Amino acid sequence: MSVPVPNLTPEQQQSLLNLLRLAEKPLKMGLHRHGLPQSARVHLERAFAHLNEAFVAINEPGRERTVEQLQNEISFVDRFRENLQHRPPPGVVVKSILP
Repeated sequence: MSVPVPNLTPEQQQSLLNLLRLAEKPLKMGLHRHGLPQSARVHLERAFAHLNEAFVAINEPGRERTVEQLQNEISFVDRFRENLQHRPPPGVVVKSILP
């Protein structure tokens, strides 16, 4: 059950949630599409994260993250994922060819 949002009637709140659900479907479809350029995938992932945060903002006012907080967390995860991709798998020894 959602918490009432100040300045919105329950009908307006429900209408917003319905619009967000409508927006969610094409984003999910786009993310599941094969051959999607990486830059498009990144934008879709971020749009999906912002959409989910909008659900939180409407359902649980005061518990949502700011746009800046969300961006910082997404950037942290992106850097973490990037670092993982550059590490060899466990058990693989990488020897330097430098003296």
